[in-house]
Amino acid sequence: MNDIRLGERLSFYQLINNKNYNIEIPIIQRDYVQGRVEQEDIQNDFIDALKKYLDDNIANRDLDFVYGSLFNNNFIPLDGQQRLTTLFLLHWYIAIKENKFNDFAMWVAIEKSSNNKISRFSYKTRTSSQLFCDLLVNTSVDLLKLLDDDNNRNSQGLLSKTLKDKSGFYLSWKNDPTISSMLNMLDVIHEKFKDSEIKENYYERLTSNDKPIITFLMLNLNEFNLSDDLYIKMNSRGMPLTTFENFKAKLLQHIKEELTFPNKRMLIIENSEVEVSTAKYFSYNIDTKWSNLFWAYTKNTENKGIDKKIMNFIRFCIVSTYATSNKYDKNVEFLLSTQKEFSVTNKISFNKYLEINSITTESVNFIIDSLNILVNNDDTIKVRLKPDFQYYFNEVEIFEKLISYNLSMVEHIRVYAYLKFLLINNEDNTGLNDWMRVVFNLTENVEFDKAEDYVKGISEIDRLISEVNNGEIITALRSNINIKFFYERQVQEEKIKANLFEKPAWKDVIFDMEKHSYFKGQILFIFEYSGVLEYFEINNNCDWVDSENDEYFNAFNDYVKKVKSVFIDNPNKIENYLWAKAVLSKGNYLLGASADRFNLLTTSKNLRDYSWKRILRLPPHNYSGKVKWHKKRKLIKEVFDDKDFDSKNIVDSLDKIRNNHKPSGWRMSFIERPEFMNYCKQGFIMKKANGELLLYKESQSNHTHLEFYTYLLYLDKIVGKSFTPFTNSFESATVAYDKKPCVVIDKWNFNKSNYAINIRYLLKGNYEIRFFDRELPQKYDPRIIDILQKRSFKLDFKYNDDSYIAIYNESEVISTINNLCVEFNKLI
Repeated sequence: MNDIRLGERLSFYQLINNKNYNIEIPIIQRDYVQGRVEQEDIQNDFIDALKKYLDDNIANRDLDFVYGSLFNNNFIPLDGQQRLTTLFLLHWYIAIKENKFNDFAMWVAIEKSSNNKISRFSYKTRTSSQLFCDLLVNTSVDLLKLLDDDNNRNSQGLLSKTLKDKSGFYLSWKNDPTISSMLNMLDVIHEKFKDSEIKENYYERLTSNDKPIITFLMLNLNEFNLSDDLYIKMNSRGMPLTTFENFKAKLLQHIKEELTFPNKRMLIIENSEVEVSTAKYFSYNIDTKWSNLFWAYTKNTENKGIDKKIMNFIRFCIVSTYATSNKYDKNVEFLLSTQKEFSVTNKISFNKYLEINSITTESVNFIIDSLNILVNNDDTIKVRLKPDFQYYFNEVEIFEKLISYNLSMVEHIRVYAYLKFLLINNEDNTGLNDWMRVVFNLTENVEFDKAEDYVKGISEIDRLISEVNNGEIITALRSNINIKFFYERQVQEEKIKANLFEKPAWKDVIFDMEKHSYFKGQILFIFEYSGVLEYFEINNNCDWVDSENDEYFNAFNDYVKKVKSVFIDNPNKIENYLWAKAVLSKGNYLLGASADRFNLLTTSKNLRDYSWKRILRLPPHNYSGKVKWHKKRKLIKEVFDDKDFDSKNIVDSLDKIRNNHKPSGWRMSFIERPEFMNYCKQGFIMKKANGELLLYKESQSNHTHLEFYTYLLYLDKIVGKSFTPFTNSFESATVAYDKKPCVVIDKWNFNKSNYAINIRYLLKGNYEIRFFDRELPQKYDPRIIDILQKRSFKLDFKYNDDSYIAIYNESEVISTINNLCVEFNKLI
């Protein structure tokens, strides 16, 4: 057929071998869907038809038109992709079955080396699909020795499982829908053709030039000047490319056309090393060994699981390089946002990355180099840190959080520090353990409240690693290296530790203590208590003589044991807040929360701001309140130094310390009365300048709160007591800042009235006693008025009712109420 517009009749063999065309499924096309499991009826009908054609041995059984365009000797099919793919698989299978594989490989592949051929039938949709086609033209199998089917669907084994077991097959390819379909189709072909005989010469019939059995009509659309829009309009079958695949295609194009990489990269393909461009290097690895890495951590077998994990990793690398290359701007916060379920990840398009100029040569190199660092031969990440240092950086756990983009800012910086160390030191692990330990301690004990803190922190890590020779951070600390941004006292602590590591026995006890779940690397206060800090600040080293070393070490170790005995977990869990009460018996340790609010450190919430760890944290050297802070920290030392302190019997010893010291005022009540600390669930109290003391159930006065002196009066002299004719009493909290809590003596029903008494603390030991009728506007019985007036009660309208109010000091309050009750009982 000479008129190309009417189509040229060709077989699959003739299209490639005779016409010398390569068949290239373009990226704009969809996946191979004919082989999907759910297309079983279509597969069976089509393969049955092909087998019948071969059995009938009648030439030129056309499979209708195959539309496409020719570019540089590549045939790009618009319609016919599914049929061409199935024919490619059929030719491969028949060639193996009839011992013609070498002949098949001669015309269907281009030989790059003695053991590496490139398939002339290829997919550009995904690199993985393309590589699978290459694997087929390089791989023959023994059809009589197929691996067993795990699901017992086929007693003679599965061809697909056998191929998956080949060394060149990447686990991540299971995630490629085209490859999955091709494997399934090969199983179908094998089922249909496994019993056929070699003598039937199916291969010869497929590759005959004179009498080709299976043909199609190839129509070259170049002759019609058709645009790519036709591809989109006609290609309505199959599965669209995922968000990541579109992103990857644009990224590869950007790498190839817009970025400059001065050096080529060495790529290993089939044990051969070849020099390729960065774009080629990225394209090959993202669909092979890198994809395998993410596949190993993908529990979701759907395509979106692994795609999102790769996107999350790319995002991490981009924000890291963006933050270290630029000053803080709003884009960092956008890129850094950590929302679960990938809601933010899906919103960051390729164009958005381009808009903020974040896809650079540096970021692409960081993506590539980081993935190469993480990849391991068993498809999981390579674990480099020793087991004892996994506390500081658990490589597997952190990687899983990273690819789910569920990292805190602190963890984000640690991942960057880990990768950057290995990049700068050419993957030399020497010093990595110490580096990650120091990074953990520095980052754990600095506050990251906003993205700007993240930029400063990661930039300082970037600067610091470049100045640490050969990754020896301990040596750098001993040399007094300058470390910015991170908390100066934590830096000082790390320098002290580095100096002490040179001395026997110190390292183990320091490592053990800084791994404490409560302190997490912050143990400078123990150096302070044991005298080590003072020596270091005077001498800028720890070069004391051996006899002094024993003294310092024993003191340090003694405090370590004492601290551990109290801080097994959270000292507030020791019964009845005995730890807080023991420290309070030594003095007022409370931390200020605002102008009038203070915290008892007895809460389980907001532990960053109100915890024993915070009070034990030494303030900066230039802090104006460091003397006051030191006095509070010293109270804790006094408890540890108390002669009654016993680390083997914490409860009894703390109780003894609490009882041995009898401070005056509110401290004594908090020490003796468990109700006070029990009520202050978050540890907050308010001490006003006028002497008023409020107890907050939560953190603010807009939650329920009590007044200290009124509550104390209630606990000491009212609760459990009888005030007949009144039948009830309770402490009434309030949520209004301008309304004072009170004690209520309630429920005297007399002459259709319901009388009550409120007791409120005023100032300087005085209390207000208010007598009133809840059943307003009833008139008071004249006899009641007479009783009240004889005890100095006066009619008052401050509560917008006819209340009778009197003021008495603390010693007179209960006796006055008792006397009133005696008189009221006489009326009854």
